[in-house]
Amino acid sequence: MASLNSVQQDLMKVNVSKWLELKNQMKQLRLKSKELKDAQSVIEKEIILTMKSNEIPQIQLQSGQLTLKTKESKKSLPPKWFKGELGKCVAESNENDIRESLNSVISKIDNRPSTVKESLVFKA
Repeated sequence: MASLNSVQQDLMKVNVSKWLELKNQMKQLRLKSKELKDAQSVIEKEIILTMKSNEIPQIQLQSGQLTLKTKESKKSLPPKWFKGELGKCVAESNENDIRESLNSVISKIDNRPSTVKESLVFKA
């Protein structure tokens, strides 16, 4: 392994020191970012509760508009569930039983639980 001359060693020490300093600064910024996101989340929940309880769909601001968006989504269906349900259908003995079983699966898919997620959207 080649050795470094004194100039290269000094440069290497400076570079390593600066690298460690930058790494530490980035870590501190990530922690600060997490704190800010947590604080924003708490405030966002309060704003959403206030807007919902007072039936305010949007707030007009000087810099833009804050809108309460509601999104409903169905629970996802894992492949294992599909495999099990289709296995039951295939196990049926005649065509009518298979058709009935498939209709049951379709009904379960259509009537699966849904969740509602609310969020704030700001448009300038």
